[in-house]
Amino acid sequence: QCRNGWYGMDCSVPSISSYNLEWPKWLVPLKVDHLQGNNTDHASTVAVKKRPLIYVYDLPPEFNALLLQGRHDKGHSVNRLYDAKNRTDWTSILYGSQMSIYESMLASPHRTLNGDEADYFFVPVFDSWMIPLVDENPHLSKKVSLFVYAHYTSDLYKKAYDHIMAQYPYWNRSSGRDHIWTFAWDEGACMAPKEVWNGVMLVHWGNTNKKHRNSTTAYNDDNWDSIPQDLRGNHSCFDPVKDIVIPVWKNPKLISSKSHDRPREDRKTLFYFNGNLGPLYNGRPEDRYSMGIRQKMGEEFGSSPNKEGKLGKQR
Repeated sequence: QCRNGWYGMDCSVPSISSYNLEWPKWLVPLKVDHLQGNNTDHASTVAVKKRPLIYVYDLPPEFNALLLQGRHDKGHSVNRLYDAKNRTDWTSILYGSQMSIYESMLASPHRTLNGDEADYFFVPVFDSWMIPLVDENPHLSKKVSLFVYAHYTSDLYKKAYDHIMAQYPYWNRSSGRDHIWTFAWDEGACMAPKEVWNGVMLVHWGNTNKKHRNSTTAYNDDNWDSIPQDLRGNHSCFDPVKDIVIPVWKNPKLISSKSHDRPREDRKTLFYFNGNLGPLYNGRPEDRYSMGIRQKMGEEFGSSPNKEGKLGKQR
């Protein structure tokens, strides 16, 4: 619940009744790029905006908050928890990037509350929060479909698109090319419905489908092969012209800000890989997960014996 005078997904959108309150500078009605004129009633109502301006859609909670509320593990797919003293306790869950981007957008000086002046539109649909709901709830039984998560995820994004088209005028301004979507789960925007594909996709996986046109995931619920053609269409998983590959979430405390500043002579390791290599290296039974890339690295650089006791080439 928001305090009186405020509303929106983060209780940051002011209503008429809040005009007499002292607003944070990043929330007040702002001038764009530069101040115009000196006729202001109150100094706090004037500030400078930074372009590009981003409008964050205030979607119904079924696309975000309710999914977060229903997770079975409190640390699942979020970038932070709070301790008893309300201090941030960072998580290490890979899919926390979706929440991290969301938080950053909401608090950004580039954010605008006026969609008419926006350069980009951020659509807060969170597929990673949907994973445990679909996987662990009996009313969404896997007996109905082995690939139930992929179906539900595509349908969720399609419903968000339908809501935007019905409630907002901005999509048709550019046929959606200025809309930003996040697909944080393994194979990402492969399962995006065809209606949203014009937008900018933020994904962890830049597969252009030039060689692999089918799902290669080892996690069956992520398999998007069986998504109906009329829902997914025939797009790739990633378009390097418009989409962006982003890193998975990492606990900030574990990241050294100076690790990339080491001089070249101090870098003694040519290549480092830490990941599961499949059955030849006593790993998970599937070898398709990385489209053979991990196995190729194991063959070329592996330092652990396979089941036959053979080592990969040493470098």
